[in-house]
Amino acid sequence: MVKKYYILTSFFLLLFFLPIKSVGQCAGNDADFEVCDIPDSSSQAIALYPLLGVAATPGGTWTDDYLSGGLNVATGILNAQKISKSGIYKYTYTVSGVSGCADTSATVTVVIGGYSGVTGPNASACSDDISFNLFQVFNGNYLSPQSNGSWYNNTTNTAVSNVINAKELGLGTFQFTYSIPAIGSCPAVSSTAFVSVFRAAIPGLPSRLLLCDGDDLSVYSNLDLNSQLGGEDA
Repeated sequence: MVKKYYILTSFFLLLFFLPIKSVGQCAGNDADFEVCDIPDSSSQAIALYPLLGVAATPGGTWTDDYLSGGLNVATGILNAQKISKSGIYKYTYTVSGVSGCADTSATVTVVIGGYSGVTGPNASACSDDISFNLFQVFNGNYLSPQSNGSWYNNTTNTAVSNVINAKELGLGTFQFTYSIPAIGSCPAVSSTAFVSVFRAAIPGLPSRLLLCDGDDLSVYSNLDLNSQLGGEDA
């Protein structure tokens, strides 16, 4: 029994004194992050490097894996307000030229919540407008809404595209809601706008007046051009 204990003790002492090759997570650890309050000023400058933890080695490079358009790859600063669609995006940090690294890259996964914009006062369309874009109803003094939402005509209880045919819609005021679904822990968001369709002015139908050299043109010295129209508004 004593002999067996001696052998085990010698074995562990041998392991203790053997040289051990040290390996590290040079790029840091993968991380997850959510940005729900898109219009807040804090969403314009989110430093991704600190999310990797203390093991991350500075001097690496960033890549915008899904081409979100929100990451400054030179600084690793994310501007969520530049991302046009809510969703899940990945950003990878890579280091090179560091010896003893077991992991040379780390990925930050960012959930970008929805932002449906701020609508302006009641918008108006003419009854002859067959391609009225509902994105015109948003207030340009605020951040533009994300583009991956859906439109709904609350007045007629129908889903619609962002381009509506005011001629088919008819005269009156209509309520529209623009919605973006929840993602992660970020809630669903929506904005409501009103569009009033007014009767378009009617210029009338013109009639052609043919004058010849042999005609008595003196009778046209005081020609009322309105007389050459039919069905026009006054």
